[in-house]
Amino acid sequence: MIQWLLLAAICSPAIPPGQQTELPIELAQYNNLIYFVTYYYLNPQPDKAPGMLKQYLGSPLFAGKTSGGGHHRETTGYFFARIARDQPKVVRAYQDLFQSASHDQRLFLLEILQGCGNEQTVAFLQSGLEEQQYPREKSQIESALKTGFSKPVDSLTRPIVEGGDLDFLWWDFMATGNEEPVLRIVQTLKDYNSRNRQTFIVARVAEWSLDSFCRQHDRVLAICKKQLPNMEGVIRERVEELVNTLDAEKLIFALPQSHMIKAVIRETTPGISRDSIKAKPKTFYRVGSKSWRIQKPSSPTVNLITIVKEPDIWIVEMPAKQGIHFVGPYPMNYFFPAIHSSDGKTRLRGLQLGTEVSFMQTLKAERKPILHEGKECDLYLLKADTVLAELVCLRDKPIPVQLTVSEGDGILYQQVYDEFQANLKPDPSLFEVPKDATITENSDDNLPPRPNDTSDEPGLSPFIIDRLPKTQ
Repeated sequence: MIQWLLLAAICSPAIPPGQQTELPIELAQYNNLIYFVTYYYLNPQPDKAPGMLKQYLGSPLFAGKTSGGGHHRETTGYFFARIARDQPKVVRAYQDLFQSASHDQRLFLLEILQGCGNEQTVAFLQSGLEEQQYPREKSQIESALKTGFSKPVDSLTRPIVEGGDLDFLWWDFMATGNEEPVLRIVQTLKDYNSRNRQTFIVARVAEWSLDSFCRQHDRVLAICKKQLPNMEGVIRERVEELVNTLDAEKLIFALPQSHMIKAVIRETTPGISRDSIKAKPKTFYRVGSKSWRIQKPSSPTVNLITIVKEPDIWIVEMPAKQGIHFVGPYPMNYFFPAIHSSDGKTRLRGLQLGTEVSFMQTLKAERKPILHEGKECDLYLLKADTVLAELVCLRDKPIPVQLTVSEGDGILYQQVYDEFQANLKPDPSLFEVPKDATITENSDDNLPPRPNDTSDEPGLSPFIIDRLPKTQ
């Protein structure tokens, strides 16, 4: 599986939300190496490659002290070989590394030299054999000389059999910035709905990796947008959804700091009793993308106030005024629950409080006039894979009235807006923790006891406990 490069495999896309892991302490010093391989194509400096390769050889990554198995060695080797092609000076520097390297490092460097070597490399290795400089590597060097150095591995012709094969294409892009490896990955999306398990998996991994790279690299997103008119069928469908979704997510960060949004929302998903706590109105306030306040009941006598000023989050029980404080990562879909289609993938990302109508418009949702509860409204219909989102809003102004998300014949989630105001003057006091509240800093050692769901006893409610960041 592709992972964010150099953390487990040096130069791959970002780890999916919710799966991030802390970097080992030893890796903190390798930021320059991470940046070099990740964004090499933006400012190619092949003369720096030997020094970076030497740093990799001495890192915990090469020593096998991190996850990723041997696959990251193979792909990392491909990267360093790729940028050294037609660079005799760099190849000579790689040969110098070979001379002073350990046995394990030499076998790795030999594979790199096979991907970028030349006649001078052949002479260098033959001379080393004649002088008996590399007795432990003798058989591998002889095999390499027999195979030859004239036909290096090319990611554009390498067979794609499993998800890991896509890594070579991404490494090629990192080394060159070219369109071709990206477009070959895009082509694997043709099997998105395949009944062949292996090709289906490859297509889904390709989509995930394309999504990750589009987020991390503007050039990948630009390539997708440029080539979108030339795409057809399921390939166009998947890439168009990706491009539109990323554009829609940017709407969140475009929310103005000069206005405050207030909304009162009730969940009306079928199966939820109208008398249940879950169906009670919740009041939301939002300023920009990083300041939120959510007020909701957690029992007949207890209310919760969640205040977010990224990266800080406070959850306070009222009227007891007891709460917790912790530092993100904050949940991307804090306002509405994450919506997953039948394949388990999150859909409708970017659909958040304050972006409902613009989200539908950006993703080119179908729009038609309707009469809703006696009011003239517009209905937006948006299909995202197997998930269908329906947004009802007032016709004369972009105010949401009802949001319904369904899959097949079943409704996954539904909410109605009892109130929605988007142009209020920001009230800073709403985003401050009550001064007389008792706030506990989150840690495993000081969590208050967990009460029953409807308990009014002192301590944090299940709502708070369940939302604490998971610790290792």
